[in-house]
Amino acid sequence: MSTRRRVAAAGLFAAVALYVFPYFPILNNPNENVRLYMTAALVDEGTYEISEIRRRWGWTNDAACVDVGPGDGSRVPCEGTMRRAPSRTDDGRRYYSVKAPLASWLGVPGYQLYRWWKGDADPELVEALWWTRVSASVLPMVLFFYFFHGFLGRLTRSPIVRDAVYVGTALGSVLLGYALLFVSHSQSAAFAFGAFMLLHRSRREPGKKIAHGLALAAGLLAAGTTALEYPCVLVSALLCVQALLAMHWSRWLAFGLGALVPTLLVMHFQDAAFGSPLSPGHLFVENPAFRAIHEGGFFGMGELQWDAAWKLLVHPRLGLFSLTPILAFAALGVIPAFRRPGARLEALFAFLIVSGMYLAVIHLANWDGGWVTGPRYLVVVIPFVASGAALGLDGLVARGGRSLRAAHALAIGTAFASLVAAGFPSLY
Repeated sequence: MSTRRRVAAAGLFAAVALYVFPYFPILNNPNENVRLYMTAALVDEGTYEISEIRRRWGWTNDAACVDVGPGDGSRVPCEGTMRRAPSRTDDGRRYYSVKAPLASWLGVPGYQLYRWWKGDADPELVEALWWTRVSASVLPMVLFFYFFHGFLGRLTRSPIVRDAVYVGTALGSVLLGYALLFVSHSQSAAFAFGAFMLLHRSRREPGKKIAHGLALAAGLLAAGTTALEYPCVLVSALLCVQALLAMHWSRWLAFGLGALVPTLLVMHFQDAAFGSPLSPGHLFVENPAFRAIHEGGFFGMGELQWDAAWKLLVHPRLGLFSLTPILAFAALGVIPAFRRPGARLEALFAFLIVSGMYLAVIHLANWDGGWVTGPRYLVVVIPFVASGAALGLDGLVARGGRSLRAAHALAIGTAFASLVAAGFPSLY
């Protein structure tokens, strides 16, 4: 496929993502604000601690509150601190983002540019938010969609199917909605599938070894998925196992070194904020209701939520397939995926990632994710499901005749329906 077509595909997403700036000040969006506060703290204060930034811009939810012992430096969760900005007399009390740190680091270049542009004037939250959204969310997704469009082209023989699945995924799924915000759901999907594409490439040409640099990049993306979203640790683990089976043993070290970078970043953040490199911040959440959820199991996992089992798939507001109906053709792509020559390993791990995350999310106490567009915690699997949809539609294309025309009609129709159901609501 020509580079020009991939550039055009990525440019289409960029044009849409940069055209609008959805912002709801009354919401005081904690998912964005707490990440922005940490980015500002890294640039302005040289620290992970957001206490000074909260004094500047006000209280926001999704923060971790830590009481530091005066003698031994022990760290325990705070009590009774909701809805107040930290006082300068809060000796030993510190506030941090509870989120995985990589998104805030991705926002640093944008925020630094904003500070240079702003000069000595005080930073404005809304202006800073736009710059960090572009740096941390939009640009990484533009880069991802450049490669994703080419990957889809290798899965199907029909340009119409390729472009319909691409539009349905990039502009007609909640990947767009979360890419417009300073959160990390869309980037985690991009990192996970980026690693998957590199591992797929390592097996596409028998007898050839993937370059050391690409192996290192695959490791960085695989581990970076969790550095963006803690609950995606299952995805990172599966990608690491896939790497052991897909790559030549001479590339394992490069993959491991790449994976070490985001892993050390997470450990450094957790050690600085919570006193241990192995201690995530969810047990220090300032909001006692949120903390109780996370204390109930691994990142809030507990009993099976039967409502979640179907609502995450077909609910009008939350369902993956009801909001992006073109993804439903993934059901037709499962068998063809396993029948593709030399691609059974990739099909297996794609299936494990999708099914594993689905099973994990339906066991979360807060599976619906609060104020959301679509299945927030399933965003990471969307590119995997979209690839299955491309294979499913390609199976119809391969039959020719009426099946080919039906495949094109279904692809175009469901892509348009995806734009209406998920794309437009993501913009406004």
